[in-house]
Amino acid sequence: MAIAVILLGIFFLLPKKQNEPPVNPLAVYVNEEYGFEIQYPKNITPTSDFGTFYHLPALWRSGALTDENGQSNGKPIISIPVFYAESNDSYPRYFSAQLRIGASADPKDVATCLENDQGYTTEPKSDTTINGVDFKKFEFSDAAMMQYLKVASYRIIHNGACFAIEQIETGSHYRDDPPSAKDIPDAQLNAYFESIGDIVKTFRFTK
Repeated sequence: MAIAVILLGIFFLLPKKQNEPPVNPLAVYVNEEYGFEIQYPKNITPTSDFGTFYHLPALWRSGALTDENGQSNGKPIISIPVFYAESNDSYPRYFSAQLRIGASADPKDVATCLENDQGYTTEPKSDTTINGVDFKKFEFSDAAMMQYLKVASYRIIHNGACFAIEQIETGSHYRDDPPSAKDIPDAQLNAYFESIGDIVKTFRFTK
Protein backbone atom coordinates (compact mmCIF):
# COMPACT_ATOMS: atom_id res chain seq x y z
CA MET A 1 0.00 0.00 0.00
CA ALA A 2 1.46 3.30 -1.05
CA ILE A 3 0.80 6.13 1.38
CA ALA A 4 2.20 9.60 1.09
CA VAL A 5 1.96 12.58 3.40
CA ILE A 6 2.55 15.91 1.67
CA LEU A 7 2.81 19.20 3.52
CA LEU A 8 0.73 22.00 2.07
CA GLY A 9 1.09 25.72 2.58
CA ILE A 10 -2.61 26.24 3.23
CA PHE A 11 -4.56 26.97 6.36
CA PHE A 12 -7.80 26.30 8.26
CA LEU A 13 -10.15 29.26 8.19
CA LEU A 14 -10.40 29.45 11.96
CA PRO A 15 -11.83 32.48 13.78
CA LYS A 16 -9.07 34.99 14.41
CA LYS A 17 -8.59 38.51 15.63
CA GLN A 18 -8.32 41.38 13.19
CA ASN A 19 -4.87 41.57 11.53
CA GLU A 20 -3.92 38.23 13.09
CA PRO A 21 -2.32 35.83 10.58
CA PRO A 22 -3.97 32.48 9.84
CA VAL A 23 -2.83 29.49 11.89
CA ASN A 24 -2.66 25.69 11.68
CA PRO A 25 -1.05 24.95 8.30
CA LEU A 26 -2.34 21.68 6.89
CA ALA A 27 -0.84 18.44 5.71
CA VAL A 28 -2.60 16.01 3.40
CA TYR A 29 -2.79 12.25 3.86
CA VAL A 30 -3.03 10.36 0.58
CA ASN A 31 -4.10 6.71 0.49
CA GLU A 32 -3.44 5.10 -2.88
CA GLU A 33 -4.91 1.70 -1.95
CA TYR A 34 -8.39 3.05 -1.18
CA GLY A 35 -8.16 6.13 -3.38
CA PHE A 36 -8.78 9.08 -1.09
CA GLU A 37 -7.08 12.01 0.57
CA ILE A 38 -7.81 14.15 3.60
CA GLN A 39 -6.21 17.25 5.12
CA TYR A 40 -5.41 17.82 8.78
CA PRO A 41 -3.35 20.25 10.93
CA LYS A 42 0.29 19.32 10.45
CA ASN A 43 0.96 19.45 14.22
CA ILE A 44 -1.15 16.26 14.51
CA THR A 45 0.38 12.82 13.90
CA PRO A 46 -2.05 10.39 12.23
CA THR A 47 -1.90 6.70 13.04
CA SER A 48 -3.30 3.45 11.67
CA ASP A 49 -3.85 2.20 15.23
CA PHE A 50 -7.45 2.59 16.41
CA GLY A 51 -7.39 2.77 20.21
CA THR A 52 -9.94 0.97 22.37
CA PHE A 53 -12.16 2.85 24.84
CA TYR A 54 -15.02 1.75 27.11
CA HIS A 55 -17.74 2.29 24.47
CA LEU A 56 -15.47 2.23 21.44
CA PRO A 57 -13.70 -0.92 20.22
CA ALA A 58 -10.83 -0.71 17.72
CA LEU A 59 -12.99 -1.72 14.74
CA TRP A 60 -13.03 -0.20 11.26
CA ARG A 61 -16.15 1.78 12.19
CA SER A 62 -18.41 2.30 15.18
CA GLY A 63 -21.17 -0.30 15.34
CA ALA A 64 -19.46 -2.57 12.79
CA LEU A 65 -20.75 -6.11 12.39
CA THR A 66 -18.61 -8.69 14.20
CA ASP A 67 -18.35 -12.46 14.46
CA GLU A 68 -18.67 -14.54 17.61
CA ASN A 69 -15.13 -13.55 18.56
CA GLY A 70 -15.78 -9.82 18.21
CA GLN A 71 -13.76 -9.60 15.00
CA SER A 72 -14.71 -7.62 11.89
CA ASN A 73 -13.72 -8.00 8.23
CA GLY A 74 -13.32 -4.25 7.72
CA LYS A 75 -10.01 -2.39 7.85
CA PRO A 76 -9.13 0.56 10.13
CA ILE A 77 -7.24 2.90 7.78
CA ILE A 78 -6.34 6.11 9.59
CA SER A 79 -7.03 7.84 12.90
CA ILE A 80 -6.39 11.58 13.28
CA PRO A 81 -6.21 12.34 17.04
CA VAL A 82 -7.25 15.97 17.47
CA PHE A 83 -7.01 16.01 21.28
CA TYR A 84 -6.42 13.56 24.12
CA ALA A 85 -6.36 14.17 27.87
CA GLU A 86 -5.92 11.84 30.83
CA SER A 87 -5.79 12.64 34.55
CA ASN A 88 -6.13 11.00 37.95
CA ASP A 89 -7.29 14.10 39.80
CA SER A 90 -9.17 16.42 37.42
CA TYR A 91 -11.97 16.50 34.88
CA PRO A 92 -12.13 14.70 32.60
CA ARG A 93 -10.45 11.51 33.77
CA TYR A 94 -9.90 10.85 30.07
CA PHE A 95 -11.08 12.44 26.86
CA SER A 96 -10.45 11.73 23.19
CA ALA A 97 -11.56 13.69 20.12
CA GLN A 98 -10.53 12.01 16.90
CA LEU A 99 -11.41 11.32 13.30
CA ARG A 100 -11.34 7.74 12.06
CA ILE A 101 -11.62 6.42 8.52
CA GLY A 102 -12.24 2.75 7.79
CA ALA A 103 -13.53 0.66 4.92
CA SER A 104 -14.91 -2.80 4.26
CA ALA A 105 -15.66 -4.72 1.06
CA ASP A 106 -17.34 -7.53 3.00
CA PRO A 107 -20.78 -8.10 1.39
CA LYS A 108 -22.57 -7.89 4.75
CA ASP A 109 -20.87 -4.60 5.60
CA VAL A 110 -21.71 -3.16 2.18
CA ALA A 111 -25.34 -4.33 2.45
CA THR A 112 -25.78 -2.62 5.84
CA CYS A 113 -23.54 0.38 5.14
CA LEU A 114 -26.35 2.90 4.75
CA GLU A 115 -28.66 1.42 7.39
CA ASN A 116 -29.00 2.21 11.07
CA ASP A 117 -26.77 0.07 13.27
CA GLN A 118 -28.12 -2.68 15.48
CA GLY A 119 -29.17 -1.17 18.79
CA TYR A 120 -29.37 2.34 17.30
CA THR A 121 -32.54 2.04 15.23
CA THR A 122 -33.66 5.56 16.11
CA GLU A 123 -30.33 7.30 15.48
CA PRO A 124 -30.73 10.44 13.31
CA LYS A 125 -29.83 9.85 9.66
CA SER A 126 -29.47 12.61 7.10
CA ASP A 127 -27.97 13.38 3.69
CA THR A 128 -24.80 15.43 3.50
CA THR A 129 -22.38 16.37 0.74
CA ILE A 130 -18.59 16.35 1.08
CA ASN A 131 -16.68 17.85 -1.86
CA GLY A 132 -19.56 17.17 -4.23
CA VAL A 133 -20.11 13.55 -3.13
CA ASP A 134 -23.29 12.48 -1.30
CA PHE A 135 -22.89 10.68 2.04
CA LYS A 136 -25.32 9.42 4.66
CA LYS A 137 -24.67 10.91 8.08
CA PHE A 138 -25.56 8.92 11.21
CA GLU A 139 -25.45 10.44 14.70
CA PHE A 140 -25.55 8.38 17.87
CA SER A 141 -24.29 8.26 21.43
CA ASP A 142 -23.87 5.83 24.30
CA ALA A 143 -23.21 6.23 28.01
CA ALA A 144 -22.73 3.97 31.04
CA MET A 145 -20.42 3.62 34.05
CA MET A 146 -19.68 7.38 33.98
CA GLN A 147 -18.22 7.04 30.48
CA TYR A 148 -19.69 8.11 27.15
CA LEU A 149 -19.36 8.04 23.38
CA LYS A 150 -20.62 10.49 20.74
CA VAL A 151 -20.26 9.80 17.01
CA ALA A 152 -21.12 11.43 13.71
CA SER A 153 -20.57 8.73 11.09
CA TYR A 154 -20.42 9.70 7.40
CA ARG A 155 -20.87 6.65 5.16
CA ILE A 156 -20.82 5.88 1.46
CA ILE A 157 -20.49 2.87 -0.83
CA HIS A 158 -17.62 3.59 -3.22
CA ASN A 159 -15.80 1.20 -5.58
CA GLY A 160 -17.62 -1.75 -4.02
CA ALA A 161 -16.67 -0.94 -0.43
CA CYS A 162 -18.38 0.75 2.50
CA PHE A 163 -16.41 3.78 3.70
CA ALA A 164 -16.94 5.37 7.11
CA ILE A 165 -15.54 8.76 8.09
CA GLU A 166 -16.23 9.18 11.80
CA GLN A 167 -16.16 12.25 14.02
CA ILE A 168 -15.71 10.80 17.50
CA GLU A 169 -15.72 12.03 21.09
CA THR A 170 -15.33 9.66 24.01
CA GLY A 171 -14.51 10.27 27.63
CA SER A 172 -15.39 10.16 31.32
CA HIS A 173 -18.24 12.04 33.00
CA TYR A 174 -16.74 11.67 36.49
CA ARG A 175 -16.21 14.95 38.39
CA ASP A 176 -14.58 15.62 41.73
CA ASP A 177 -16.37 17.71 44.36
CA PRO A 178 -15.04 20.31 44.84
CA PRO A 179 -13.78 20.71 41.25
CA SER A 180 -10.10 20.95 40.47
CA ALA A 181 -8.42 24.06 39.10
CA LYS A 182 -7.05 21.78 36.37
CA ASP A 183 -10.53 20.83 35.09
CA ILE A 184 -11.06 21.40 31.37
CA PRO A 185 -14.37 23.19 30.62
CA ASP A 186 -16.98 21.27 28.65
CA ALA A 187 -17.12 24.11 26.11
CA GLN A 188 -13.45 23.60 25.34
CA LEU A 189 -13.85 19.83 25.02
CA ASN A 190 -16.84 20.28 22.72
CA ALA A 191 -14.80 22.69 20.57
CA TYR A 192 -12.26 19.93 19.92
CA PHE A 193 -15.05 17.63 18.76
CA GLU A 194 -16.60 20.29 16.55
CA SER A 195 -13.23 21.12 14.97
CA ILE A 196 -13.12 17.61 13.53
CA GLY A 197 -15.91 18.71 11.19
CA ASP A 198 -13.40 20.99 9.42
CA ILE A 199 -11.18 17.98 8.72
CA VAL A 200 -14.14 15.92 7.45
CA LYS A 201 -14.90 18.65 4.89
CA THR A 202 -11.49 18.12 3.26
CA PHE A 203 -12.10 14.42 2.46
CA ARG A 204 -11.90 13.68 -1.27
CA PHE A 205 -11.89 10.49 -3.34
CA THR A 206 -9.03 10.35 -5.82
CA LYS A 207 -10.27 7.36 -7.81
